[in-house]
Amino acid sequence: MVRSLGILLLIIRTLAIIHIVQAQSQQANEPSPYKEEATGLQFSSDATFIQSGKTGRIHPTVASRFLKPYTTLRYFPDGTRNCYDLRVEKDLHKLVNGTREEIIHIPTSNKLQVCLVKTGPTTPLISTLEVRPMGNDSYSTQSGSLNLFFRFYFSESKTTLRYPDDVYDRQWTAYFWKEWTQITTTSNVGNTNDYEPPKAALATAAIPTNASEPLTLEWSNTDKPDDQYYLYRHFAEIQDLRSNETREFNMVWNGELMSSDPLVPDEFKITTILSLTPRTCAEGECSFQLKRTNRSTLPPLLNAFEVYTVIQFPQSDTNENEVVAIRNIEATYGLSRINWQGDPCVPSQLMWDALNCSHVDISTPPRITSLNLSSSGLTGNIAAAIQNLTLLEKLDLSNNNLTGEVPEFLGNMKLLLVINLSGNDLNGSIPQSLQRKGLVLSLEGNPRLFPSGSPEKTYKKTLLVPIVASVGSVAILIAALVLYLVLRKKKQPTVEVVRPPPSRPTVNVTNANSPEPSIEMKKRRFTYSEVIKMTNNFERVVGEGGFGVVCHGTVNGGQVAVKLLSQSSTQGYKEFKAEVDLLLRVHHTNLVSLVGYCDEGDHLALIYEFVPNGDLRQHLTGKGGRSVVNWGIRLRIAVEAALGLEYLHIGCTPPMVHRDVKTTNILLDEHYKAKLADFGLSRSFPVGGESHVSTVVAGTPGYLDPEYYHTGRLGEKSDVYSFGIVLLEMITNQSVIDRNRRNSHITQWVGDLSNNNLTGEVPEFLGNLKFLLLINLSGNDLNGSVPTSLQRKGLELSLQGNPRLLVPSSSPTKPPKKSFVVPVVASVGSVAILIAALVLYLVLRKKRQPTIEVVCPPPSRPTVNVTHANSPEPSIEMKKRRFTYSEVTKMTNNFERVVGEGGFGVVCHGTVNGEQVAVKLLSQSSTQGYKEFKAEVDLLLRVHHTNLVSLVGYCDDGDHLALIYEFVPNGDLRQHLSGKGGRSVVNWGIRLRIAVEAALGLEYLHIGCTPPMVHRDVKTTNILLDEHYKAKLADFGLSRSFPVGGESHVSTVVAGTPGYLDPE
Repeated sequence: MVRSLGILLLIIRTLAIIHIVQAQSQQANEPSPYKEEATGLQFSSDATFIQSGKTGRIHPTVASRFLKPYTTLRYFPDGTRNCYDLRVEKDLHKLVNGTREEIIHIPTSNKLQVCLVKTGPTTPLISTLEVRPMGNDSYSTQSGSLNLFFRFYFSESKTTLRYPDDVYDRQWTAYFWKEWTQITTTSNVGNTNDYEPPKAALATAAIPTNASEPLTLEWSNTDKPDDQYYLYRHFAEIQDLRSNETREFNMVWNGELMSSDPLVPDEFKITTILSLTPRTCAEGECSFQLKRTNRSTLPPLLNAFEVYTVIQFPQSDTNENEVVAIRNIEATYGLSRINWQGDPCVPSQLMWDALNCSHVDISTPPRITSLNLSSSGLTGNIAAAIQNLTLLEKLDLSNNNLTGEVPEFLGNMKLLLVINLSGNDLNGSIPQSLQRKGLVLSLEGNPRLFPSGSPEKTYKKTLLVPIVASVGSVAILIAALVLYLVLRKKKQPTVEVVRPPPSRPTVNVTNANSPEPSIEMKKRRFTYSEVIKMTNNFERVVGEGGFGVVCHGTVNGGQVAVKLLSQSSTQGYKEFKAEVDLLLRVHHTNLVSLVGYCDEGDHLALIYEFVPNGDLRQHLTGKGGRSVVNWGIRLRIAVEAALGLEYLHIGCTPPMVHRDVKTTNILLDEHYKAKLADFGLSRSFPVGGESHVSTVVAGTPGYLDPEYYHTGRLGEKSDVYSFGIVLLEMITNQSVIDRNRRNSHITQWVGDLSNNNLTGEVPEFLGNLKFLLLINLSGNDLNGSVPTSLQRKGLELSLQGNPRLLVPSSSPTKPPKKSFVVPVVASVGSVAILIAALVLYLVLRKKRQPTIEVVCPPPSRPTVNVTHANSPEPSIEMKKRRFTYSEVTKMTNNFERVVGEGGFGVVCHGTVNGEQVAVKLLSQSSTQGYKEFKAEVDLLLRVHHTNLVSLVGYCDDGDHLALIYEFVPNGDLRQHLSGKGGRSVVNWGIRLRIAVEAALGLEYLHIGCTPPMVHRDVKTTNILLDEHYKAKLADFGLSRSFPVGGESHVSTVVAGTPGYLDPE
């Protein structure tokens, strides 16, 4: 039987028996190929599919227990990863230990790699690797591959069925239970469908001996309680039923019906019921039952049952074109390296030596960025395949025996910054394209090589700034960036100048009711007596929840909301501290602002800005006397909530995930501006190379991302899913979960168009929605014919109750066998368009997505103290703080290392708590006065964005003024354009990223701050670059806030740098 190689069944057998290997150093000489007598299957030697390992035989005393293919083995004493290369690439990261592993996998290319990875002190070994082509329409999954958990046919026989009974050589184990009765038939049972189980497996079945009892299968998998299962149930009626006999039953999974429609098996013909989405079991305890219906006269039956668990491949394979290129380079030079097996870049800990790869995120294929084959004995010409490594930045072919000319294609690789060809025997002239500035080219030790059309010089060149060769490209870049900012801007009124006081003020710590806040942070710690006073003894309660109550209050004449945590609160101290820590350091116009907090004994309280219009949910339902918002306001609220989420995901350092996005956590101010609230469950991302870490699942049922719920792996995509549920809620006005609805979850409700009064024809576009798996149009008045595109396999289409609709006999019209899934939204086009547009907005704006490291709370509740400059552990208090001049002297080691200077004074390197800082010291003759100093401190104490330089603290001690920033090691952008100070010149790709990041910092000042800010001194020397060349705006001494009223404009004294000033 001929099948395509779309789906593969892989069977990996190992025999891990102590002392079974005999004469391991000698080859197991066998004819190849040969036919195995018992099964009739043909087996071939693996010698042509793998280049490493040694072969041996099992001990003769146990050889008789196994079929011939399983008496020889290959073992791998050398190397960490050894791989089979099969033409048909996906590494199978599967631990195999003395067992038989069966995996169903869909390859992503015409090659398949199966790798054995050494994970401990033992030696990996394998007896056989068997690959079977499967039908393209069988065993489909939403993601990942399938690992066999068990495959039973129900018979009292002890016979195992395989080839030739099973055309795919799957092994079917006979299974039976004492509470069951076996029924059999000698008649032919049709087994033709996408799965084709053996006819012998369908000729027997199990029924419960007590006909009124269900047929039950239970299993336990407590070692892996979060495993996901795909179920394949095979039924055939194998008894001749009389006219008054009926066999009808329901399928039940862990106590819940799997389908609203009972099953009646076809007589002497297979019916296979499959899972379209994976299922889970509570704590690894699984139960599957068949229960007869009230109208059934016969008990349920089951002929065969397959259960698989899901294997996920969390990392994308290396870009396929680059894999081909590096393999061609390997073949050209005859390289033989033990670790050049499997995927070149994945996983990162097994990356091939001599390579560096870029890993953007788990969904983007890694790319090769560096190739170092120095001193590798290379001969011949420079391999042409190198030009196919299109993102290569560094190439080292030095100290080999390469001959021939330097190829022109190296000069066309625009991202290539370093080329080392020294110590070879190259000849001819150097291509003109390689004599560009900005390229480090080393050619020493090639006596027959000479430059062409350029003066002779040593080619160990320093990086210089590339000349801009096209005015058009500059204009396009500027226009694109200006357009980016203009389109994102909100209304920007001009600036009111706050005149400085006649004399320099004395700076004091802010008190709760002081009329004028000082330079210190406005967010602060309150005593419990101050909380009682601000709320007038908790007079006005404006809300309540599981945490306790929210009371109205006033601080310095401004309204606040005081969230009081009760002793019985479900929100503990860990959540309280998490929310305070986050809100003390972040600031965005679409996040609720924290005014302060109380942490005194058993009294915990959070003091927020007061948001008078309540939460979004109230304005969708009209509850509490709230007005119902119109569509225009809803759309604006959705965009503003998305901006708040975007800031958490990419604007914070480290980035944050909210974990509880829902309509009751979106608050509306007096202008119905959306503000995200309730950050008690929020967590920060680790910002290293971690692929993922896990958390205990937390959030609100109905809004939870199913992948996060099942796996515990948390990332910002989980917030995006929850936000999608919020959008559905905003569009439909339906509750997210309603137990009184037939489809209780909102996604199920949206996806069901049944039992309405729809007329007209079934539209063709439904068939073009390739990811649509379930459509229920039953109970309407549709007419015409069903489009052929809707008659595809894998689609559950329900059309009953449409008498004027012509339903073809081949159309799959049975009602959907619903699982607990996130159903595809099958309805109104406008819903799909709006959701797609808004989610796309978030996704396209996202950066790399690491998941979350959970910081466990201390064993007992900690005492919270104010942070001191050199305390080892910062407390819940603000990390930005005021330092004394003696502390500044100490942190800079008496101003030992000067790293910059300007009209303001000098910048010195320093350390605080082991972290590097930059200390900007204002001299007495500084052109930046106290007004500018105070402006910069005021701004940086309240804002936070990954593209703004962070303020660690400041010094205001007598005549000594200093600003202490995070240390940004790569200097300013101007240095990297000119190459001054020995700085490297950045390439075009990095320049574009720097421009976008600087624009994001400006955007945050203009529309993300409350009130919005204008920088007033944007220039290349005020754009600093960190160790990864991330752009950070600096120097906010001239910055001013916007008035946010109806003013058309106000005026300021002109300030800024000549040449950069806006002429208007």
